[in-house]
Amino acid sequence: MPAAPRREPTLAVLCSHPIQYFTPLYRSLARRGRIRVKAIYLSDAGAEPHFDHGFGREVRWDLPLLKGYDSAVLQPGTDITGKNFWSRHDPKLKAILDDLRPDWVLLYGYASRMNWMARNWAIRHGVRLAYWSDSNVRDPRARGKAAVKNLVLKHLFFRDLDAVLVTSDANEQYVRRCGVDPSQMHRVPFAIDMRRFERSRSIPLGQPRDFDFVWVGKLMALKRPQDYLDALQRLVDRSRLRPRALMLGDGPLRADVLAAGASLRARGILEFRGFVNQREMPAALQSADTLVFTSEIEAFGLVALEAAAAGLALLVADNIGCVGHGDLARNGVNALTFTVRDVAGLAEAMQRVLTDPALRVAMQRWSVEIAQQYDTERVADALESVILS
Repeated sequence: MPAAPRREPTLAVLCSHPIQYFTPLYRSLARRGRIRVKAIYLSDAGAEPHFDHGFGREVRWDLPLLKGYDSAVLQPGTDITGKNFWSRHDPKLKAILDDLRPDWVLLYGYASRMNWMARNWAIRHGVRLAYWSDSNVRDPRARGKAAVKNLVLKHLFFRDLDAVLVTSDANEQYVRRCGVDPSQMHRVPFAIDMRRFERSRSIPLGQPRDFDFVWVGKLMALKRPQDYLDALQRLVDRSRLRPRALMLGDGPLRADVLAAGASLRARGILEFRGFVNQREMPAALQSADTLVFTSEIEAFGLVALEAAAAGLALLVADNIGCVGHGDLARNGVNALTFTVRDVAGLAEAMQRVLTDPALRVAMQRWSVEIAQQYDTERVADALESVILS
């Protein structure tokens, strides 16, 4: 009697909403066909218009976030930013898991009742559990509660995991503190569709671009946009240089940022472009030589991954999660780091890349080389190796 055809393992992915950086990976896995993937979202925010409090405006990403792979949305139209741990849940989740009967459940983070419910469901049904996050030891918000929280996570959440997908050196240190054994860890970085950035690259590396520097992000206090403006002003005042700087983003500090940068804009040093959607982002980044990343709190910093894929040198605050010898932003290789909130140190780094073209071009080339390691297909390989093993 012939053996029954072998069924590919099913992976259920639990996430609060479709995230533009993750959905290309699900499409790639679905296309490859080695794993059956179903993403289960609480909300369709981002795929559909929603008010993003960080941007201070309604946002709908202009990439197809729900196409090319199987998905379910538990609460279409819900505002994800207005929900706390207890309200991030829907009773329909159990029926979906019962019907799907996955071989693996992949959880993004632990700060939702939905993920804890899926964890408990998997344990009851003998289903393997994987965990993926960008939490890291450099986040100052976690320090006050670190001892109690790590104890809870170690004994109540991480104890029954089969695999922990580690995204960076700082993330690995975080999960180690939560009691995760190194044998459970698998390096699976966040992914980026390199082809999308390669197709839009019209200026070869080393050739002049429109801007020397670009800052990208939500205009809110923890992103520290004022540091970028202050460093630019310091650079101009203390040297004869006249850099060309670009600023992309929107948020509650928009009026303050425009006022603070008024003199720089009047002198033709700064251009403020506002919110830029995903389709326009590769070209917008590729109009500049160097990304300036000033955030005080940033778990990983996926905009740095976009900038590296676009071929930019990186100036990155040293507390950001993507900084590390084996990570995306490597000090002295494709990045120069500075102490967060140190405007003088940032201005010095800006002057260094501005006045040393050979260093800047070498950093740009290394950025493209390093970003290849985060390409969607390579990350799909890494995730498949965990699930299929």
